[in-house]
Amino acid sequence: MGVGAPDGAAPGVLHAAATLGRTVGRDFLVASCVDGAPARGAHPPVTAVDLRPAAYGRACAELLCDVLADRTSPDTVRRRAWALGTRASTTGPLRPL
Repeated sequence: MGVGAPDGAAPGVLHAAATLGRTVGRDFLVASCVDGAPARGAHPPVTAVDLRPAAYGRACAELLCDVLADRTSPDTVRRRAWALGTRASTTGPLRPL
């Protein structure tokens, strides 16, 4: 299984694999650490972690404002939800090597 970290890496992985005659879902699986348009629009669509970056950014700004206004302690920890978008790039049966 391959995991791509940078946004937009998954289509390059899929292209390189196709150039080598490999098939996603049959020969290997692909997932991404970023659920952006490149992962969703790839062929096949790529499984990816959605960290909800806009919500994270808002939460960080709110926490900073709360710390600066002495509404919370500087060591406060706030947890945020994330989601896994399971798509065709990780659902195929792998053949034995």
